Amino acid sequence: MQQRQIKIYSFGRKNIIDGVISAENLEENIITLTESFLTFVYECYKSEKLLDGQFIDEIIKVMLPASEEDAKAEWDNGLTFNDKKYYAWFATTSGMKKENLGKCETIFLREDFCNFGKEFEVLISLGKFKEIEDSKEKICINKDVLSRLSLGVSNCYMAGDMPDVIVLPQPKFHMIKDYKTVEKYKEKVKDKNDEERERINYNLIDYNFDDDIDVFDGGAISTPKVFRQIQKELNINYDVEFAIIRGYGIGIKGMITKFDILKYLDVFYKENTDFYKKMTNII
Repeated sequence: MQQRQIKIYSFGRKNIIDGVISAENLEENIITLTESFLTFVYECYKSEKLLDGQFIDEIIKVMLPASEEDAKAEWDNGLTFNDKKYYAWFATTSGMKKENLGKCETIFLREDFCNFGKEFEVLISLGKFKEIEDSKEKICINKDVLSRLSLGVSNCYMAGDMPDVIVLPQPKFHMIKDYKTVEKYKEKVKDKNDEERERINYNLIDYNFDDDIDVFDGGAISTPKVFRQIQKELNINYDVEFAIIRGYGIGIKGMITKFDILKYLDVFYKENTDFYKKMTNII
C-alpha cells in the first residue's frame, strides 16, 4: 500500500528578511509530507480528499533564527509570505534538532487557517491541552504537549477501528547515575557596534539521578484478530507478526507483538487474581 505524498513550502534563513519570506524559485522550496493524522484531520476539516502529489499552502515550515530573542520575535509576530500572514504553531521533537543557518524547524499556519490548529489540538489531546492551559500547573512541555503534536505528524497508515485496550501498571526500575546537563543563564556582551546587549548562554553542570524509571515503555501485545484487521486494511499477502502503532487522543505510541493472550489465559488459568478473573454469561 503506497502512501500519498503531500507538498508544502519549507523556508530557510536565506529566504527571510525583516519578517518577509521570499524566494527566486519557489519550486526549490517544496518538500513532501507523507500521510499522517495531520493530513487526515486536514481532509476532514476542509471536507476534501487530498490527492497524491497535491500542493497545499495553508501550512509551511520555517527555520527559526539562531538567536533566541530573534526566534521569539518571529514566533510572536509571525511572518509574511505572498502578502499573507503566517503564525508559528509548533516544532516537532525532530524539528527542534535541525540546524541550517538557524535553529528549530517550525510549522507555521496561514492566518485564516489558525483555527485548524486549535481543532487539531483538541483531537490529538481529547481536550487535555485546554485542561492544562486552564489549570496553570507546571508541566513538562515536551512530554505533555509537543510529543503528542509530533505524534500527529509522523507518517502512518490508517488500519481499521481502534480495538479494546487494557492498560496494566507500568514496571519500574531503580537507577542511580551521574551525568551532565546544561543550565541556562543570561549574560551581557558587546555587539559589533560596541553596544551592550543581553544574550542566552549555558553552563555545563553535574547532575545525580537517583529515582525509578519506566521499563518496557511502548511495548504491548495484541490478539491475532487485531493483526488480521491490519493485514486486511493494508492489503498485504503475508502474516503480520508485529506493528508500530499510533493511538491518537490517548497518546499511544509503541510496538505491538502478536500473542493470543485469551488462549494463553484459558490454558494457564488457575484462579482469579487482582488483574483478571474468569467470567461467564456476561453479555
